[in-house]
Amino acid sequence: MNLFIAADSDQAGSSGVGDFALLLADSLRNRGINVTFVAIGSPDSFSPLSFVERLHHAQPDWVSLHFVPYAYAHRGLVGKWTLPWKDLRGRIGTHILFHEVWIGAYRGAPWRQRATGLIQRLGIQQAMHELRPDVVHCTNSLYSAMLHRAGIPNSILPLFGSVPIIRNGIDPYYNLLSGLVAGSKKTDWVVAAMFGTIHPTKKLQAALRWLNARCYSHAKHLLILSLGNCPSAVSTFEALSAQFCELSIPFFHATGRLDVTSLSSWILGADCGLATTPLNIIDKSSSAVAFVEHGVPVIVMDSGAAIAGIPFQQPDLAPQFWLFGDNRLEDMDFLPPRFCPLPRREFVVNQFLDDLNIHGH
Repeated sequence: MNLFIAADSDQAGSSGVGDFALLLADSLRNRGINVTFVAIGSPDSFSPLSFVERLHHAQPDWVSLHFVPYAYAHRGLVGKWTLPWKDLRGRIGTHILFHEVWIGAYRGAPWRQRATGLIQRLGIQQAMHELRPDVVHCTNSLYSAMLHRAGIPNSILPLFGSVPIIRNGIDPYYNLLSGLVAGSKKTDWVVAAMFGTIHPTKKLQAALRWLNARCYSHAKHLLILSLGNCPSAVSTFEALSAQFCELSIPFFHATGRLDVTSLSSWILGADCGLATTPLNIIDKSSSAVAFVEHGVPVIVMDSGAAIAGIPFQQPDLAPQFWLFGDNRLEDMDFLPPRFCPLPRREFVVNQFLDDLNIHGH
């Protein structure tokens, strides 16, 4: 069995979509499936002709396209010219996983976003008509409903986390925390961690004030942590820090890029995760799912903007996700409880293979 996977990046740590696709490829290879992995790259450098040549050389039984509009076309304006969709149809099994769809669909979206999103949606519909894929997946119930309403049948393939659970006995917090407050121990601290991109949200400052007040009432220090590669983390933390008075300011720290073993240790040592991806699409965030797989409860900053005609549905991993402002949080003495780590990569890979009717060793 030969499988051809295309994603936006083949460099670990460069993108959440690329990381998921790379880990999926590794799992499939471990099942005895021959996988060719191709990075789409930026729209400016991407060549449909090169894609076709590599596809023909690989001679796959299936092609799996991990789809983010902005990776496939400038401004995300996908259309029948983006890929040779029609040439793929009927010749090999075709699978597409929508990690993202079109923009501007939420109520109150600026007209420029609505206009761009309309063109993106029409282009995606055109491309799907040309491709007529055998299997269409997306990552969450909101995108699934949007695709169905656009005439694109699909089912949900949940994400697994991008960080394997690795217990190596090393405590990455020991020197950091004692250096911030001399003589302090891990039990004197609450660690609230973010992983990956910090998306803009008005709720983050309010959530940190709420969390800081809880820590103060329990005589604990608060550390706000950015894990992994996030270029905006330092400037974001400087702006957030400036909003606190000096007597009650939390501590901020950005680790920068980490290898997966270190990253797993940092996540396992956190008391809670903070997610800036909205709750109505939280299942698209492999970073948030990584916290849940490590047994760490995640506080989500906001519920997300409503989309007309599509009711809100609970995320796949609820109740491990907790919405800031939820009465359940207010009723707790302190923080949501940790739970037993549970990776779900094998479950997701099994569903992927079942839905494509592929059988490995």
